[in-house]
Amino acid sequence: MATDEFLREYYKRFFPFDLYYRWMSYGNVEPWRFANREFAYGLPGDIFVRYRSFFDAAEMKADVVKTCPERIDIGPIYNNLPKHHNTNPLTPRERELCFDIDLSDYDDVRSCCSGAKICEKCWKLMAVAVKTIDRALRDDFGFQHLLWVFSGRRGVHCWVGDEVARQLDSTGRSAVAEYLTVVRGGAEKCKKVILPESKPIHPLISNSLKIIDSYFTKICLIDQDLLHTEAQALSILNLVGDEKLKNEMVVEVNRQCRSEEKWQAMEEVLDATMKKKTNRKFSNCLKEIKLQFLYPRLDINVTKGFNHLLKAPFCIHPGTKRVCVPFNPESVDSFTPEDVPLLDKLISERTYSSSEGTENKAAKLNNKAYYRDTSLAASIDVFEKFVLNMESSWRGKLKEIDDQRMEF
Repeated sequence: MATDEFLREYYKRFFPFDLYYRWMSYGNVEPWRFANREFAYGLPGDIFVRYRSFFDAAEMKADVVKTCPERIDIGPIYNNLPKHHNTNPLTPRERELCFDIDLSDYDDVRSCCSGAKICEKCWKLMAVAVKTIDRALRDDFGFQHLLWVFSGRRGVHCWVGDEVARQLDSTGRSAVAEYLTVVRGGAEKCKKVILPESKPIHPLISNSLKIIDSYFTKICLIDQDLLHTEAQALSILNLVGDEKLKNEMVVEVNRQCRSEEKWQAMEEVLDATMKKKTNRKFSNCLKEIKLQFLYPRLDINVTKGFNHLLKAPFCIHPGTKRVCVPFNPESVDSFTPEDVPLLDKLISERTYSSSEGTENKAAKLNNKAYYRDTSLAASIDVFEKFVLNMESSWRGKLKEIDDQRMEF
């Protein structure tokens, strides 16, 4: 079976169109929400088609199965039908607050891989990012409806579906993005995190450090071995900021062999300096280093942009052929990109299942969706739970609208 046939079979049998409609219609409180949503297709030959829109799940499924796009992107909800963009001007009205984190932005941290390559060691960087941003969005902003999705190759996306998040204007989105941005500057900038010296550490930073501290030794000192060579150690010591303090650390670090021992030596020098109370100016220097290496590196343009397109959950990554699956942020430590379903594997799983006896097939297909017997089932469950939680929050609003109508 050719790849396009696999893809068409996937859209026909696996892609959760009904759950998509339940998600993006947002309880149908406003009927235009799903109809005015933009979808975009990536087609063979680097062709990109924008402004697809549908009235319901059935129309969307029919068009996707017929067109068989290599990838699907999701845009905002407009004031008019996107399909009529040539005759009616489009202005974005709503869009989920989205976040994009990519492992390629951590190449200065990763010694195990670079670029598009990933492994179990560097995936831990994504685990830290997911836990840190998830905590901030829930605790600092009060958002409840977060969908975390593996991008299909080396990154993660987060979709925030709360009404207040969807209705943020560009200024509001920029404010959220700026609040969550701690690591600043490109490859040309050496020191990318500077904490204020005369003020208490902000709760965002202190809460983030609680997460980062639990991973720092394993990721930075053991897996990535960031202080292994003299040159590596010096590049990190250059982030200290105070020449006298740095030189004292260099002496002690050079006496050690392993990265763990070298970092411990740096901590001991800093502690001794702070006890003297002669110079508390750089008391946060090691915290800054931890943040620089492990704090999430957001693509803030994805968050700021009101009409930015983002890869759809459950579409197939064109390069890896893996499904862009949702996952539970609480279980991100056990999530393994290598175990994410591949397109051809999914089709073969279902083919094998369908070859079983009639009695077993009947039992399995009774009130169960087609994908329930495959490795996609757990990801569908995560998505369904996300939708169900949102639907429970809509019921109150729907009742409020019904009560208002009855008053008339």
